[in-house]
Amino acid sequence: MFDFGQRGSVHEVDKHNATAANVLFNGLHQKIIYDVTRAYFIYGAARSRVGIAAHNLTNSGDILDAAEARMKNGLGNTVEVAQARQQVAQARFGLVHAQGAERDTYQGLLGAMGVSPVTELKVKPANGRALPASIGAPTEKMVEAALSRRPDVLASFSAMKASQAGIGAAQAEFLPKVYLGAIAAGGNSSLSASGLPNIGRMSSASGVMVGATMPLYDGGLRAAQLKNAESLAAATEATFQKVRDEAAREIVVAAHTLRSALASYTAATALAQAAAVTYDAALSAYRAGVGNISVATAADSGLLTARLAQSDAHAAALVSAANLAFVLGAMTSRDVPASLIAR
Repeated sequence: MFDFGQRGSVHEVDKHNATAANVLFNGLHQKIIYDVTRAYFIYGAARSRVGIAAHNLTNSGDILDAAEARMKNGLGNTVEVAQARQQVAQARFGLVHAQGAERDTYQGLLGAMGVSPVTELKVKPANGRALPASIGAPTEKMVEAALSRRPDVLASFSAMKASQAGIGAAQAEFLPKVYLGAIAAGGNSSLSASGLPNIGRMSSASGVMVGATMPLYDGGLRAAQLKNAESLAAATEATFQKVRDEAAREIVVAAHTLRSALASYTAATALAQAAAVTYDAALSAYRAGVGNISVATAADSGLLTARLAQSDAHAAALVSAANLAFVLGAMTSRDVPASLIAR
C-alpha cells in the first residue's frame, strides 16, 4: 500500500534509462546520416578532381599542338616539343590517378550507405552548390539551443536523473512498508453410501489484515547500497557536465572550421580566376611567338593547382557545414534553422 516512494523511484530510474536508450538510438541515426553526407561530399570532390584533370590534359594538349606548330614553321625546336609532350604525359598520369581516387571514394560512399559494393548509382554532383561568403560566430543562444537537442547531452542528462532517482529508492529501504492482505478459504466434507442420503458439512472463512514491515538489521547492506547510489549520482552529474562542456566546445570549433573553409574557398576562387587569365595569356603569347614553353607549362601547372585547391576548398566547406549540423544536433533536418547561425 505504501513504501515511502520506493516503487516510484524505481519507476523513475527505468523511465530515464529508457529515455537515454531512445535518445542514443536517435543519435546513431544522425551519425549514419552524417557519415553518408560526408562520404557523398568527398566523392563529389573526387569527381570534380577528375574533371579538372581532364581539362588540364586538354590544356596540355593545346600547348603541345602549339609547340609542334612552331617547330613545323621553323620557330620552335625539339626541346620545346619534348617538354610539351612531358607535360601531356604528366597530365594523363594525373587524370588516371584522379580516376582511381574517384573509384575509391565511390566505394566509400557505398560503404557508408551500407549497400552492395557492386551497386551502380547515379550520383548528383555537389560541386555546383553555392556557398555563402561567411557565417557569423556562434552565439550563446545558438549553443544553448544546440545543447538542448544533442543526443549525447540528452542521454547523459537522463542517466544523471536516473542515478538521482536511484538515491530515493535506496533511502526508501530504510523505511517501513505498509501492506494490505486478504484471505478466503472454504472446506467441504461429506459421507455417502449407496442407497443412503449424503451426510456432509461445509465451512468457509475470510479475513482482511493491515500490517507493516520494519527493517531491523542487515549488516550494513542498505547503507552500502545508499552510498553506492550517491556515488553513482555524483559520477553521472560530473559526466553530464563534462559531456555538456565538450559538446559546447565542439560546436564552437565546428563553426570556426566552417568559417575558415568558406574563407579558403573565396581565396581559392580568386586564385583560380587569376590563374586562368595567366594561362590564357601565356598560351596566346607562346602561339604568337613572343612567349616561351616554360612560361606556358608553368601557367598550365599553376592553373591545375589553383582549380584543385578551389575544388578541395568547396568540398571542405560542405563537409564542415555537415559537421556543424551534426554537432548542433540538427542532422535530421534538411536545413539548419536560421536562428542557430547568425549570418
